Amino acid sequence: MAEVYLLLQDLITQTDDESIDRLYQIHKSVSKRKLVFLVVSCLAAKRRQIARVKNYVENGIPQYTPDDFRNRFRMSRSTFDALVLSLSPQLAVGLKGGIMKVSIEKQLLIFIRYASCQQILTELADSFGVCEATVHTIIHRTSSIICSDLLPALVKRPSGMKVQETVHMFFQHKGFPGVLGAIDGSHIPIKTPKVDGEQYYNRKKVSFYSITSSV
Repeated sequence: MAEVYLLLQDLITQTDDESIDRLYQIHKSVSKRKLVFLVVSCLAAKRRQIARVKNYVENGIPQYTPDDFRNRFRMSRSTFDALVLSLSPQLAVGLKGGIMKVSIEKQLLIFIRYASCQQILTELADSFGVCEATVHTIIHRTSSIICSDLLPALVKRPSGMKVQETVHMFFQHKGFPGVLGAIDGSHIPIKTPKVDGEQYYNRKKVSFYSITSSV
């Protein structure tokens, strides 16, 4: 058992032909249940060795200047503080598992970094000192709360006199007549479609295939 465990550790950390051959020779003497247990134990040990940033939210972010904060999270610190105040009651309800140990501020910072920079989940997990599954839960949960609670309160189609006020405001600020609202879009990478694939080729910055989602 101990030899199998050490061989599995070698295989997880590096490719070693000698370890592979030896494991193949002795695997018949180990039951499937024991082998699965050893694999899981090795993976768990490897997970514990992952270098993650400690206390980034508690010690690192408070040192940012206003420009540093905006560059990393695409919003001002005052806007972030307002979001924390607005969403804290909802984010504090129904916490389960690892997310129970994550502060409201850290949850929102993780979500904002993902939404604004499209940083991959593993990098977010390492940066904020949490596991990848927790990052996934935070992103899914926070986006659902924003859509159900914050969006209806902040994004409303003008009606009545508000229509003319909004059109006038856009004209005064930007010089465009007859504008009632503004939208933005995001390019979402996709696999090349088999039909009319050239129609999905994105030439904006990086060459890839994408569809556009308007928000």
